Amino acid sequence: MAFRSTLAYREMGKHRWQLTKPLIWDDGSIRIQVPRGYITDFASIPPIFWPVLPKHARYSPAAVIHDWIYSDFHGRYTKEEADQLFYDALINLGVRKQRAWAMHKAVKLFGKGNWPK
Repeated sequence: MAFRSTLAYREMGKHRWQLTKPLIWDDGSIRIQVPRGYITDFASIPPIFWPVLPKHARYSPAAVIHDWIYSDFHGRYTKEEADQLFYDALINLGVRKQRAWAMHKAVKLFGKGNWPK
């Protein structure tokens, strides 16, 4: 199991949640700790798709890790590594491969982070 903690949060307002404890991913080669207090929107999915892919679901821990890497780049990961980690985390959480593949492709195509252009 690569997630070493569970997702704990409180609602901060419309589509904003704050972690109430750290969220830790450690797969033996990559360790990421999203700190307590981090604000997330969970999955950045356009509202038109919410009936099929809600903002908050089984995949929420993967979305938080992905958001953290995108927002806290600091040269540690490439966008490709961040997007691959998102896919790996989705699979780790038990998201079906077809859905994980589609979500991975969406972030590869449309995801934006703090990488140099």
